Amino acid sequence: MPRSEGPLGLRERLSWQQARAHLPELVRFAAVGISSAGVYFGLLWLFGWLTPLPLSLLAILAYGTGIIFNYLVQRSFTFRSSRQHHHAGPRYLLVQLAGMLINSAVLHLGVELAHWPFAAVQLAGIVLAAMFSYVGQKFWAFDGPRRQG
Repeated sequence: MPRSEGPLGLRERLSWQQARAHLPELVRFAAVGISSAGVYFGLLWLFGWLTPLPLSLLAILAYGTGIIFNYLVQRSFTFRSSRQHHHAGPRYLLVQLAGMLINSAVLHLGVELAHWPFAAVQLAGIVLAAMFSYVGQKFWAFDGPRRQG
């Protein structure tokens, strides 16, 4: 019997060639994520400069705007999806909420329960949430026909 990993052919699906084929998409995903962080911090600063609102409200406004930016750019640039907004939008939001829960759980477990250093735990939380977000967006939120380009 061949050394296949069962009926799904896991070994074949995880080949080096396929991983390399997804590298440009991963780079676009990371670039958009970094850009979204820049949008968030820029808006947080701008809103704080323009208004006397509390920081927590400013953060919600900046994050909400940033998530819209991220959705539009990930859909069109990163994944080049043709999935309709009324299908992709709610799925994208669910992926983001799940990522937020992952990050919060990592922080709770690592910092509050295990008393590990915040910076290291937060980095781990961001990495895990980003990995989940990539997979969730690629295979669920934006899955479907792709535009060429």
